[in-house]
Amino acid sequence: MITRRLSNDYLPDIPAPHAPDFSHATSRAPVLCVPAAHAARDFAGQLVGRVAGLAIYTGAYSIAKRMLPLSICVGAVGAISGATLGHMLSSQQIGTHTPARCLGSVACTLGGAMAGGAIAAAGSTQPVMTLAVGCTLTAAMSIMKLWSRNAEDDDCVDDLKGIAAFMGTAATLTAACVTDHDWHTSNDIAARNLGVLGESMTVEFFKSTLERCGSSIDRQALNFNGKVLSSLAGTLPYVAATVFINGVIAGLFQPGSTDDSHLFGDLLLPTMIGALANAARGFANASATECLYEWNIGTARPQRDLVRPHTGVKKPEGDRILTKTAIRFFISSCRNAVYTKLRSKGLTPIQAGIIAQSIYGFFAQNRDLIFDLMQGEGWVAAADTQY
Repeated sequence: MITRRLSNDYLPDIPAPHAPDFSHATSRAPVLCVPAAHAARDFAGQLVGRVAGLAIYTGAYSIAKRMLPLSICVGAVGAISGATLGHMLSSQQIGTHTPARCLGSVACTLGGAMAGGAIAAAGSTQPVMTLAVGCTLTAAMSIMKLWSRNAEDDDCVDDLKGIAAFMGTAATLTAACVTDHDWHTSNDIAARNLGVLGESMTVEFFKSTLERCGSSIDRQALNFNGKVLSSLAGTLPYVAATVFINGVIAGLFQPGSTDDSHLFGDLLLPTMIGALANAARGFANASATECLYEWNIGTARPQRDLVRPHTGVKKPEGDRILTKTAIRFFISSCRNAVYTKLRSKGLTPIQAGIIAQSIYGFFAQNRDLIFDLMQGEGWVAAADTQY
């Protein structure tokens, strides 16, 4: 009997029984930190922007009581932002390649300008409601594009969107002409919206420059359908956070139920705490995007990496900042108009804040979708969607 010792080269590579596989957990660990990084960046940018906006608001209000009201200046900014949204949305989503669609785009631009000016300068609430209804109707029409199979179907949907937008524009113009302005509160609403303008520009500047500081989620890894699902998934956490923090807590800091405070010291703490709502929004949206990507729902084609590595502070994109500032300013002006109107009707700061923040939260959550639509994105047909 001959005995031969086997060398290691002949031994099979047999893993130990029940050996745990840590490769998946190791690859996931950095990704789990990305939503927290989004929350931290959003909180930092909001904190600086909100404090800057508060300083502008309180300073402008004290000046406006003794000088010419700021309504004309703020109304001009509102008109520009409304016209920008109306033109970019209509030209990208309805088109301008036929005379009828060109006319519709012009009407949307003029309607947006008039509504934006009335809302920002005088706190008009009727244009806010008609715009909300018009946007909802147009969005409902556009969903039909999910089932389009050819170019003729797309044209039909675009025509329906054009009709809906035109009807919304007509209703907005009518509402702006007959709206019930509360001119005795115009100084307050103008000062509020001037502060919102400063806040919006500061926040968007920080978001543009700091978005690559630390790892970040790339929304472009999802197509438009996936982005809608991600936004809807983050709606409830953000609306709940903004209603509780910016509605209830902020209302508790008001001195009474008759007049709102306009003192910087009284409003500083609730303003700073309010930035937590945007941290919740950033965390929820990043987490939802990550989950959809992992489940291969609504992913873009060709597929791209979800997580972007840290590259540091980047040069701000001027056009992107201005467009997103217009969106943020317009939505925030609508919130201020609703809040001011409710306060003038006798509601307490907490009651008015809860209602205004509830409406605002839904539209603010979808700011990025509005920007995507303004860049020409839209629903992806079922045949081309990763479901």
